[in-house]
Amino acid sequence: MKKYCLMLDLHNDPALIAEYEKYHEEVWPEIKESIRKPGIQEMQIYRLGTRLCMIIIADESFSFEKKSAEDAANAKKTYQTALQGNPTSPLLLAGMGQIQLIDGDGTGARNNFEMAVNNSKSKDIEVLHAVGRANVYTKAGDANYGIMQMTKATTLKGFKDAGIWLTIAEAHRKNVNGGDAILSIQNALLLNPSLAAAKYKEGVIYESQKNKEFFLPAYEAAVSLDPAYGPAQYALYRYWYFRDVA
Repeated sequence: MKKYCLMLDLHNDPALIAEYEKYHEEVWPEIKESIRKPGIQEMQIYRLGTRLCMIIIADESFSFEKKSAEDAANAKKTYQTALQGNPTSPLLLAGMGQIQLIDGDGTGARNNFEMAVNNSKSKDIEVLHAVGRANVYTKAGDANYGIMQMTKATTLKGFKDAGIWLTIAEAHRKNVNGGDAILSIQNALLLNPSLAAAKYKEGVIYESQKNKEFFLPAYEAAVSLDPAYGPAQYALYRYWYFRDVA
């Protein structure tokens, strides 16, 4: 048997955390089957504040690559079924586009992204962000296309979503453009000065440039903004324990 321990930090939003836990009170049979099929025998999730700990006990046939492939196949079937009932839904089209990117169908993905944006008249922030995320976080995604769509969201009346600026920053990182990534992070902080994730991502960029004068203060600022923000805490631990031993 294999045993894994996975850690995850949630956004410090009590309402969203409560909603997350509600979804786990009655898990759909299909979800349970998707967990067991790749070889997982037991799964437990614990929460302390905003930190999640998942314990996985699996048989010898299990691998995360196998689980990812199973999840993508299941997601594809779900989107295909949903689109049969609502073929013009922008969010469903954006989701299907991401699955197509995973499958290597860039042309099909772009067509669905374009339909998602057009069907929402380029005025739905959630749709524009979904298209952007798909292109940023999927290996085959086009970061420049994602930036173009998410930038539309930032021009809409009443825009206040700092998270989109952080995703734009990740798109610039994918393009190895640290300068524009930092500018995007600064825009996120203008909308939400207490966003620890923004200072952490700033630190990540400066650390990739080996710029100690900037990345350490950025990590420290992230922890100051949110002492429970695990990624920044770990970044500081890793630095002081493993690197600065003099």
